[in-house]
Amino acid sequence: MLTGLFHWSASCKVFANELLHGAPVLQTLLETELRDLVLEKAAVLDGWVAQGRMAAVDTVHLFFTIWSATQTYADFDVQIAAVLGRSALTPKDYAEATEHVVALVLRGCGVLVP
Repeated sequence: MLTGLFHWSASCKVFANELLHGAPVLQTLLETELRDLVLEKAAVLDGWVAQGRMAAVDTVHLFFTIWSATQTYADFDVQIAAVLGRSALTPKDYAEATEHVVALVLRGCGVLVP
């Protein structure tokens, strides 16, 4: 499990580094496939807003919020571990973070969390 977490975290850092350098390799993909995918998924969420299934939020920006909340655990794991008083994040830490982010996002969207 820890090996999987390491590879996931490492790949997130490579991706973040690409973006921090202006996305020279991925720019076209970001402007086409990623943009299309986000707009497609945002349209689904906009439908839910229209149906009253969730609060009126800017659904494209909702994706940015989710990305930033989750990317933090990958890119700044050392900082988070230090604040939590650990030498490294554990699978339990990631599970608790996942639960927290999911509940926070759902509540923020007006979705009842069981």
